[in-house]
Amino acid sequence: MTAATYAEAKEIADSLRAAFKTTVTAATNNYPALSARALKALDVLADGGQFRHGLERNSYTGREQFQYRLQKGGGTVRGVGMAAFYELKNAGFLTFASSTSVATYYKLAVA
Repeated sequence: MTAATYAEAKEIADSLRAAFKTTVTAATNNYPALSARALKALDVLADGGQFRHGLERNSYTGREQFQYRLQKGGGTVRGVGMAAFYELKNAGFLTFASSTSVATYYKLAVA
């Protein structure tokens, strides 16, 4: 066996091993694989929190842009934002709650 064919065989074996590992993991828990921040957001949402996608203004520069914030009890949970929002939304955990002219709110979808 030459070095090139050995490398190709090893690459194929590694990809099959990785595919089998993710299939077995997904089959055993029946939940989508979520990141640590998405799991943190899921806990906050279960306690009555909500995601806010709204227009915010920077007080220093005056620039306005849309931001994703996880809110709980009038405050913002630090470290959880757009990536966790889309991860939970794509997994089917979020549903539309309400909307204003500058913000949209999302809550945990009840099964």
